[in-house]
Amino acid sequence: MIRVSISGDFKAISPEKIVVSEELQAFFKNNAINVINFEAPVMTDSPAIEKSGPSLFQSENSPSFLESLGFNLVSLANNHTLDYGVDALYNTIESFQEAQTMGAGNWADAYKMKIFTVGDRKIGFMGLTHCEFGTLTDQWDRKNNIGCAWVNHNCVDELIVNCKQEVDALIVFVHAGVEYVDFPLPEWRDRYRQLIKDGADAVLASHPHVPQGWEEYDGKPVFYSLGNFCFQKENDIYPPYWNNSLCVLLEFDSNMNLSYRVNNIKYDAFKIDFCNDEEINEHIKTCLSYLSDDSFYLSEVNKAVIRLLPHYYNLFKLGTNSIKCDGSFKSFLRFVKRTLFCKEEPSQLINILRCESHRWCFQRALKNVHHLT
Repeated sequence: MIRVSISGDFKAISPEKIVVSEELQAFFKNNAINVINFEAPVMTDSPAIEKSGPSLFQSENSPSFLESLGFNLVSLANNHTLDYGVDALYNTIESFQEAQTMGAGNWADAYKMKIFTVGDRKIGFMGLTHCEFGTLTDQWDRKNNIGCAWVNHNCVDELIVNCKQEVDALIVFVHAGVEYVDFPLPEWRDRYRQLIKDGADAVLASHPHVPQGWEEYDGKPVFYSLGNFCFQKENDIYPPYWNNSLCVLLEFDSNMNLSYRVNNIKYDAFKIDFCNDEEINEHIKTCLSYLSDDSFYLSEVNKAVIRLLPHYYNLFKLGTNSIKCDGSFKSFLRFVKRTLFCKEEPSQLINILRCESHRWCFQRALKNVHHLT
């Protein structure tokens, strides 16, 4: 039996304070391969790049902390890997002494499958992300040729088909989705199903920062969001389920038949442990229920994207400096301030245009609100 664990997003400011339960440590030590997403580069003196959203970094001790737990494959394909530029990326890669990294670097390295040989079997892994700052989307661009592998680049489908021919099993780890919602967009369900058709034996995703449900497609598992394995913030204000995650154990038998088990994990007061609270169990059941009824699922998706529409309108306005006055005095003051003292923030605009998670959410909301086809 070959055991492979896949965990969600990791960012630690103070990894030396984190205590991992003995039971969870034993779990990782019993696996041949442990995979996790490393959400931000290690601490650096490099300046932050110009982008929308926060620029994040984490402790220089984070790599050794993960390696001490038994993580031997780390995905760097995410929207924060290039927050502090190329030097910070390579410094992060070099900070891992034992674990391999995937999904980032120059074009060849970012899109390269990592292969682990266990006995006489080969298991391949690919790390991919949706399109944000630092994502490699253009092979013609010789200036910005260091970054992360893009899940929707037109080379990916053929790449997965070819990679599967080299290994006994192929696992694809994607960083994508809409944050803080309990279900994936339909577009992501379709995309991950295509990855299965291409040859992936399992698709697992992170980025929404909360756990979502999972399903099987063509007999193979698709996990839409594993949530945060541990994501320390500068403050102690956490959204609901921010500290809950799924850790998936993939097990391959001697014939490479795949089965899987799902473990609930919780980070609480600097401790990471298995979690069997009734509240999270019921929440996960709710997440699964969305995916089992298409009518209910689409109804909830439409409610969620409409709820997010004002957020996207605001980002669009920031990107074009197009704040409008609705006639009220407060609105007039905002309009004057914006007109006289603020400049356009094109990074906001480009991110909602090119990041498919944002764009699909924005489009779906507009279609529903305005009854467009």
